[in-house]
Amino acid sequence: MNLEINAGHNNWLSQKTLHDALYEIYKSSWLGGEYRVKVPTEKRPNTKVKIDIAFIMGDQKIAVEYDGDRHYTNTQKCLRDIKKKSA
Repeated sequence: MNLEINAGHNNWLSQKTLHDALYEIYKSSWLGGEYRVKVPTEKRPNTKVKIDIAFIMGDQKIAVEYDGDRHYTNTQKCLRDIKKKSA
């Protein structure tokens, strides 16, 4: 398979270009972008988390969380990510 990723004028991988590339590879087992997954916790058994990209590979569901540079440079996003990943 020959897959070319065109990152556009920015020359870096964005969530959209990653989404588009993975979709081309896994379109037959694609679960979607902005996929919601139930992640129960003791205090909140019906908690759902939004995953950026999800697809099935073999017998496993693969979740891809795309963290752009704002997730490392914006304090509010950093705190939200820490909270989300601890769920």
